[in-house]
Parts: sequence; structure tokens; C-alpha cells
Amino acid sequence: MIHYCSSTSTKVFRSLKAARKTGGEIHAFASRKDAVSQASNCIQVKSGDDTPQLYSRVELDSFIECHEIAKGINPQYPPSSASGRRYLESKHEHKLFGFNEGRAIDAEQCMSVSARWVSYRCPIFINGRKRTIRSL
Repeated sequence: MIHYCSSTSTKVFRSLKAARKTGGEIHAFASRKDAVSQASNCIQVKSGDDTPQLYSRVELDSFIECHEIAKGINPQYPPSSASGRRYLESKHEHKLFGFNEGRAIDAEQCMSVSARWVSYRCPIFINGRKRTIRSL
């Protein structure tokens, strides 16, 4: 179960809503033990972010598979129709924001398709440090 701590309070919360009421920076932890000890494997939850989740190995493998497919798209040949370009962008937008086996994971796949070019990026942060896809 995910627990939350606020920078303005010493309490540990099980609800993101309750932690947001205290104000300040909110950090999510994979367990209560990590939250009490203020472990380094945490995720800072900003106001626009989704709620952190617990991810299984299957979900991580699915993210990696989608990444490999997106990297294989030729950047010089985007779809000719606007609907095809929008579909390609939506198909390759995935986000991991949560925990797997105690590791804090914040990863996002972003694809931008114009009439002339396909741009893809996938920033991955594990325990607050920038990593590669192999780290997942």
C-alpha cells in the first residue's frame, strides 16, 4: 500500500487527498516503513500528477514492449492523414508513475507526429535518477 508524507507535517498518510490538505511538497512511498524512515526511494507528487500505483512485472514488460515498437518507427515517414498522425501519437503515449518491488518509477513515453517528422522520447527516472529502458 502506498503511503504519503507532506513537508509541512510529520504524519504519514494513506490517502493522497488527506496529504494534500496539509499543503507543501508531498512524497509517495512504497510502504509505511519507507515513509516513516523517509527513504530515498520516493516519488514527489505534484498537483497535476496522477496517483502513484503499484506496478507488476507484466505491466513493466508491456511498457518495454511498447517502447521497442515506438523506437522502430521510421521518423522520416509519418502517416499522411491527420487522423493517422493523431492515432499514432495516442497509441504511443504511456506513463508509469508508481512503485515496483520498492523502486520508485516515473517513466513516460511521448510521441509527437507532424506532417514531416516523427519524434519520440522516453524519459525514465528510477528512485529519482535518470535511467535507461534496460533498468526497468
